[in-house]
Amino acid sequence: MPMNFGEKLNLHRKQLNLTLKQLSNETGIDVSVLSKFENESRYPNELQLSKLGSTLGLNKYQLVELEQLSRRGTQQTINPKENLAEPIKINYDRHNPPIIYTDSAYITVNQFGLTLDFTQPQGEIIKQDVVSRIGMSTRHAKLMAQKIIDLLDTSENQIKKEDRGGDAGSGRRAP
Repeated sequence: MPMNFGEKLNLHRKQLNLTLKQLSNETGIDVSVLSKFENESRYPNELQLSKLGSTLGLNKYQLVELEQLSRRGTQQTINPKENLAEPIKINYDRHNPPIIYTDSAYITVNQFGLTLDFTQPQGEIIKQDVVSRIGMSTRHAKLMAQKIIDLLDTSENQIKKEDRGGDAGSGRRAP
């Protein structure tokens, strides 16, 4: 079962045999606030998250994971009618959508299916912003996963065939 933010923070702290008081002394974050983080009644801001990551010796990927988990409780819904004087105009060409390249994807699974959050690094502090979010049913996710596997296998086989000189018309040559 995947861990939530509080459980993950607690695990990292306990791996270093730190008490909340010791972590508080190292980060300058009050013990009561750290306790709220671990109980998920509060989430850290960027500076607090950076201090926690540094004190706990988290690598880039662990910090990004912790940051992603911390967002779950901080999402808000914005009603455009209440917050904007004018409607937002989005330029989107459905025949030529942008391609977003990323090495980071976070998968959240629940009783309805799954959500894929694709992220890219932003700013000076190691932070990942969600640049694309896709949700789908469990059935569709399984079909998509199988299709991806099939396409990757087909592509690998085609490249091997071309590298052996089996398809001279493709223009692809072995290095």
